[in-house]
Amino acid sequence: MSSTTDRLRRIGGGGPARRERARDRGQVLVIFAFGIVGILAVAALVFDVGQNLFERRKQQDAADASALAGARWLTTTACRARISITNCPEAYSAAMALANTHGYVTSQVTINIPPATGQFAGLNGHIQVSIDSNRGSYFAGVVGITRFRIGAAAVASNLNKYPLPFSLLSLNTTSCKTGHAHGNGVLTVAGDVMVDSPCTTPPALLTDGTGATINVSGSCSAVGAIGGNTGSLTCASTQEGAPYVADPLIGLAGPTIGSAAVPNPPANVYVTGADIATNKIPNGCPGSNSPSTAARPSGCTLQYNRDKVIWIYPGVYYGGLNIKQSSAALTVYMAPGIYYMSGGGFQIAGQPTVHTVDAATALVPYPTAYGGGVLIYNTDTPGGGGVKPIDFQNTTDVQLHGYTGSTYTGMLLWQDRNASSQPAIAIEGSSTMTLTGTIYIPKADFNFTGNGGSEVLDAQVICDTFDIGGNGDLNITYNPNDAIKLSGVGLVQ
Repeated sequence: MSSTTDRLRRIGGGGPARRERARDRGQVLVIFAFGIVGILAVAALVFDVGQNLFERRKQQDAADASALAGARWLTTTACRARISITNCPEAYSAAMALANTHGYVTSQVTINIPPATGQFAGLNGHIQVSIDSNRGSYFAGVVGITRFRIGAAAVASNLNKYPLPFSLLSLNTTSCKTGHAHGNGVLTVAGDVMVDSPCTTPPALLTDGTGATINVSGSCSAVGAIGGNTGSLTCASTQEGAPYVADPLIGLAGPTIGSAAVPNPPANVYVTGADIATNKIPNGCPGSNSPSTAARPSGCTLQYNRDKVIWIYPGVYYGGLNIKQSSAALTVYMAPGIYYMSGGGFQIAGQPTVHTVDAATALVPYPTAYGGGVLIYNTDTPGGGGVKPIDFQNTTDVQLHGYTGSTYTGMLLWQDRNASSQPAIAIEGSSTMTLTGTIYIPKADFNFTGNGGSEVLDAQVICDTFDIGGNGDLNITYNPNDAIKLSGVGLVQ
């Protein structure tokens, strides 16, 4: 009896231990269940993300190859004339066919000619290929992710001295009325006008004035609206809500001091005239007794009280260059090359005669042929002392031709996009002023004021904003052969 009771006591006494062991086994099962979920989540991260990266790499290879295949056909006659999918069917077909051979159906492939987004948006000679796909998950479904969307894009170019089609291109994307033409005369524009502003009130491209008439032989386009309160606007075609056009020269690096193209210092200023025996180069100018330096950028001012003929040469002008006629006649000949304005800007005032001329006529007192080619580059002093403007005021006979050297061929006026300040370029025209080439001021305003009569601006203007007005007629006779051109073949993005 007692033995039976003892066994029962031992059994009863072991009851709590057994129940605790059962609870332990239950906790292990819960921990194991959560552990399995964690392991599967890690597997999803490792395997599914790895597969996503593999698929994206595959898509990127396909996009790159497709863009290059299409770029081969961007130089056809129709495509160069006005780039679009309609005018570049060979480029579109080649890009799509190659994407298809990589296993992507047409609905997964988007081709834009020119590119629709990014830093090459709207640029001639470029094609953009985007590929999008959806891939089912392997393990990520455990955490509620059943599919992954994967995308890749590429941009390729095929540029062989490719001209930019714009006479006037405003790059500002935040302000309103960034393309403004007004005044009392007739503005005639060859080529296209493009404004990147998205504004509708007031419009991005605005024409007004008491009697302004604007005639554009090409297209008038704006991301925002086109309109005017007074005057009239006539364009070959008009497009509101156009895709924006990126800065076409964003990748172009400026000239550097000390390079072969920018000697430091420049050659002497050469002074001629009736009293040549007593002629002296003004202080601050290269070749003078006290020339401007990086440490002392006093600038070079050409101003005399007697008739003078001056030759100036390429190089660095610390503190800038000011050509100013007073009561006496002043004629300045600019030899071909790059004029690097370090901090002081470039000004012409007082109605001097300023011509670019061929190097072959150097030191001939009175050349008769206008030619040569210069690039006037405006930036800070080396110590960051600020920038003064490029300013042509009250001019009479100014004839400047764009640079003819390598890399910057066709560029005439360029204000450094990275300069510490961005003063507007101001030009007061005259009937005998000729500016030929590209004016590139991507962060600055371009202000042109007519001075009566029939005036000509033989230039392409790429700027932040433009404002063209004044009295008299203005003819912008943009010639793509005289402007800067893009070159290069291959993937650019």
